[in-house]
Amino acid sequence: KMDSKELFELMELKIKPELSNVKGVGNINLVGGVWRQIDVKLDNEAMKTYGVPSSLVYQVLSTSNTSYPAGSVESSENRFSLRMDAKATKVDELRHLIVRSKPDGSIVTIDDVADVTDNASEYTSINRINGKVGLGVVISKQADANTVEVSAGVREKLEDLKKRYS
Repeated sequence: KMDSKELFELMELKIKPELSNVKGVGNINLVGGVWRQIDVKLDNEAMKTYGVPSSLVYQVLSTSNTSYPAGSVESSENRFSLRMDAKATKVDELRHLIVRSKPDGSIVTIDDVADVTDNASEYTSINRINGKVGLGVVISKQADANTVEVSAGVREKLEDLKKRYS
């Protein structure tokens, strides 16, 4: 059984792209649900101690080869939003990114200047299915597509996906 973050991630990253490839499908929107969000809360005192500005932390996160889903970097003065693809799956990989190397050979990592947490985003809409919180999928056809054919294609693809992901 999946939690809501895992379900949303499966739908967004695996199911939605496959449904988008069905002939005649124009647009797909997910309604409800929450996605994984990694938050980075900067520690102002630690940043002063290590001489690390918030912009440097943001730059390291944005340009690193590892990547993560949406989240934010925030301090008392600034808040930066992040949108990154999910290559790395462990928050510890993010915590150990090097922010600065000091002349004495020691390093400063994200973990030294920030608290990194793996959260779920806030609900922006709630979808209920049989009284339980669920995730809805709204599929729109292309303007010139035949509604019956698109519907049949989507149903066929959903049966295939059901076999693979059940």
